[in-house]
Amino acid sequence: MQTAIIKDIGIVSISGNIHAASQSGLIDMSLTYAYEGCSSIIYLMNSWGGSIDAGISIYNFLKSLTIPTIVYNIGTIESIAIPIFMACKTRYACPSSKFMHHEYNWSLGDNKTITIAQATQYKQTLELEHRRVEMIVRAEGYDEQFISDLFPKENTYYSPEKALEYGLVHEIRPLEIPINRIYGWRTIAG
Repeated sequence: MQTAIIKDIGIVSISGNIHAASQSGLIDMSLTYAYEGCSSIIYLMNSWGGSIDAGISIYNFLKSLTIPTIVYNIGTIESIAIPIFMACKTRYACPSSKFMHHEYNWSLGDNKTITIAQATQYKQTLELEHRRVEMIVRAEGYDEQFISDLFPKENTYYSPEKALEYGLVHEIRPLEIPINRIYGWRTIAG
């Protein structure tokens, strides 16, 4: 008697910037895996952040999935990629990975000048973006110390051990891909 091999795990690799195209690709591939009957989706993340709007959209989408979502930090998770990472039900950090958060900023490009009105608008927008991400972190149930540490005035790096202490990851472990159960994989590159 032959044993059937079940191929029921979808894998999505997220690498680089978070933006509208990576958001669309991640949602499309995740829905495809869910629709085609995968029992879970594993996300392999290595991202230095990007668009706050795209990141919040991905966060909200991942929270809506009813199948198990597993995420590995396989390199670095930075900026808006942190809330995306938090949206998955099971979160792992590889031993050599890191996390980084920073004060929000807005790149104006080379030699760009702005008016006081524009500066005020930029400031209001940055404050709004900060509040939007803070709402996500609070909704996830993190304590005030973590929230305070997550929104520093300068770049702040976290080791996997510190991320475990905060509850950002459930376990520090090497990447494990159940090769014999992979239904499909897709790379979403920024």
